[in-house]
Amino acid sequence: MGPVQTEEPNFIHAGGNLLVEIDDTLSGDIWPDHFHDYSPFQPDLTLATNNAEMHLDQSATFQYLVPFDMGEIFPFLEEGKDRTSADSLVRNSTINILIDTTSEALKRSVWNWVPKAEENSFSNDTEMNCCNERAISSSEATKKVEYRLSNPVPFIRENSTRDRLYSLILKHSESWQDLSKFPSLNVLQVPMQSYFAMELENPFACIHQASFDPDQSLPELVLAVIAAGAVTNPIVSLQKLGHALHDKTRMAIVAAMDRDSSLIRNLQMSQTLLHWIEFAMTSGCRRKMEIAEALSNNTITIVRRAGATNATFYARIPQPLQSDHGEQLRAKWLAWAEMESYKRLVLRALVGDIQSSITFIRPPSFSLTEIAIYLPASKELWQAQGEVEWRNLYQQRPITRNLTFQDISADIGMLGCQGSVYDVQLCTLAVLYAQWIRIWSLSDARAFHLRNKTTPKRTHCLLSIDAQQKDMYETLKQIKEQLVDLDAFSTEAEIVFEFLMMSIHVSLREIQCLSGRFGPEEANNSLRTMEDWFGGDTRNHAVWHAGQVLRASQSAPSSKLHVAHSLLIYHACLTLWVAAVSESSPVVSLSASSSVNQSTNASSSMLDSAPLIILNGNETTEVKRYLQTGQGTLALKIAGEVGLISNCSVIPDAMSYIFGKDDMPAVPPLIEKLIALMRDLSRPLSNLVV
Repeated sequence: MGPVQTEEPNFIHAGGNLLVEIDDTLSGDIWPDHFHDYSPFQPDLTLATNNAEMHLDQSATFQYLVPFDMGEIFPFLEEGKDRTSADSLVRNSTINILIDTTSEALKRSVWNWVPKAEENSFSNDTEMNCCNERAISSSEATKKVEYRLSNPVPFIRENSTRDRLYSLILKHSESWQDLSKFPSLNVLQVPMQSYFAMELENPFACIHQASFDPDQSLPELVLAVIAAGAVTNPIVSLQKLGHALHDKTRMAIVAAMDRDSSLIRNLQMSQTLLHWIEFAMTSGCRRKMEIAEALSNNTITIVRRAGATNATFYARIPQPLQSDHGEQLRAKWLAWAEMESYKRLVLRALVGDIQSSITFIRPPSFSLTEIAIYLPASKELWQAQGEVEWRNLYQQRPITRNLTFQDISADIGMLGCQGSVYDVQLCTLAVLYAQWIRIWSLSDARAFHLRNKTTPKRTHCLLSIDAQQKDMYETLKQIKEQLVDLDAFSTEAEIVFEFLMMSIHVSLREIQCLSGRFGPEEANNSLRTMEDWFGGDTRNHAVWHAGQVLRASQSAPSSKLHVAHSLLIYHACLTLWVAAVSESSPVVSLSASSSVNQSTNASSSMLDSAPLIILNGNETTEVKRYLQTGQGTLALKIAGEVGLISNCSVIPDAMSYIFGKDDMPAVPPLIEKLIALMRDLSRPLSNLVV
């Protein structure tokens, strides 16, 4: 009979014998991907069984026609049935255990919110009474924040500003009316210091600190700044104050825009809205996270309608002259600061949209082509402490060519010629994050065709998507090389880079479905899709880059990791969790190799001789071989100790270590909940080994 067409088999060598797994799906190609490089009429194949490794030799040949009837040896190929009814029963039973357990864990997670009447914006009102001024002022945490600030921080000087804040809160409170218990100016200054200390290290800072005057600014923005600084402060009473003020900020934004429509085009109101959405998205409070998802497009719509995503919006940025002095020079500086703030607001909104897309598994709202702003100026110019310093720096570094975000998106190397003029760290990070837009599009298209096997030209479409994903992989590697040349490959850039490399090889939505986030039915549907998705070396690359996300995160101090980074780390851990599922149970295997490894006597000998692959370690010869062949025992190294991921508890341990290695005074609620979720997901796997 002719050649049998099946899914890709897995080849294993043990004791000199070649074991071939034939899947029960009668579609696809019997030859693995790496055989396709050879002639379709005489594929060259040499198999060497030394040390359980497979090698290819182009001098040998192998006939497609075999001297026996495959139907007699494997009757299930002709019958189209499962290998045995017992296998089917065990598979279904194990899947049900996994899905039921993970679904229960997800019900308790931050992703699942059942609204209750008592959960509202007024439930934290009493927390505004709990600030002890003396304890806060003398706190070591307050002194550390003051030490980190190299430049003067904007200060609320007038009691009328405090009164405006109190009035704003009073309008949106049900019962809280005690002015005497509202924080004093000294207390309010502490979270403001915390905010600007935090923004000093944030490449996407969009509030111009040197020109920001709380007494002349919108009270909604001042409230948002104080709330953001309070929740990141290690003092517990300030954290509670921050959460309470944060609820009032959103209500104040809506009321202000309803009262005065011109505020929709106001820069400070856009900054306020963006700050609220950012905090709510990473707050760990399920109610706020859902509201943030619903409002996440608001800032994007505002800057888009204002024209702030186009270069023409910035065509009239004033340039200082040496002859400018006094009020004329200051007016130019303030006008420049406003335009510069808009640029940074747009890029911050872009990155926030991408982080929201990753968090909530939804399509990005921005497109790669619509952001055509001129690039933000250098960090030194942005942080100049006055108009005179700004003028002098501006004239020392003249702009010879106005580059746009579109220019460096096409070729990030263009920054090399004018690196001192632009904010290289901000620009390169924004370009790197923006690659998620392409990756999402390709991943979504691939998932569509994998789930819908009757779509026209399905095979052709999948081949086209595969080619684009390979091109995307090479593009990211080229971007990394350019960032290294620009000395801009920071820890955050490395985390984002490895996450994107992982996302090329795995669908985040399918991973989330399998974990039970969207319910048992979706989890069940994902099992077959994931088997296809993790076929060949795709699984190997996804798992390797997931481990590299952890490696990059481990190299940074816990205090330097933003809460948004925890979501990238969480997705990486989920990818490793799927690998742990395939390592732990043959009947829930997501790759062909694990099924053969654990269902034959050859498996134990192969695993014993397989090299140890430290996923959060450096790339070695063994790692390169693993990426090509899948041969290796997967492990993570935590605090000098190695743990196999088949013992899946090592995955939440790694995540916990990343955020606890520096004795952080308080781990943010979202991070605590994500670590707890990973522990809940990992527990049932110990019962799945058959």
